[in-house]
Amino acid sequence: MKIRTKDYALTDTEYFRISFSVFLRRHKWLIAFLFITSGFCAFLATLQQSLFYLAFCVTLPFIYILYIIVFFWYISKSPENKNLFKRRSLEITDDFLIGYMEDGGIDKRKLDNAIIMVTKTPKYYLLWTARNLYIYLPLDAFTSTEDIKIFDSFLKNKGLLP
Repeated sequence: MKIRTKDYALTDTEYFRISFSVFLRRHKWLIAFLFITSGFCAFLATLQQSLFYLAFCVTLPFIYILYIIVFFWYISKSPENKNLFKRRSLEITDDFLIGYMEDGGIDKRKLDNAIIMVTKTPKYYLLWTARNLYIYLPLDAFTSTEDIKIFDSFLKNKGLLP
């Protein structure tokens, strides 16, 4: 198998959207706990008829969510992450995942060790190389739907896709 993608680039907006949605999926229990605790705290504040504590309890989860949004927005706009947004293309073979960057750099990874998990959405793949690191691969980058089917079956054979 040999699949070569077209050139593609991850935009800072797309990076923000993906990172924030991954955070929400991984920490949904924390956010739910924060809202439940906040509701309980607000209930206790109404029993004591304290407007200050009520306002604090109600706004705390929203302040936390706003903080997370600003944090991911800052990371997506940071000049330190400019390498994430360079144009690249991928070549996928039976043994290697080779990334060709627009500046001439080459990233060659052995597939057995490189990908630990795959997330597929209707628009892109996230090829997870570590717990918090992924390779973004949009479906538009493939040259044909046949390449997507071959890649899907390859990932299923490796046990990375259900």
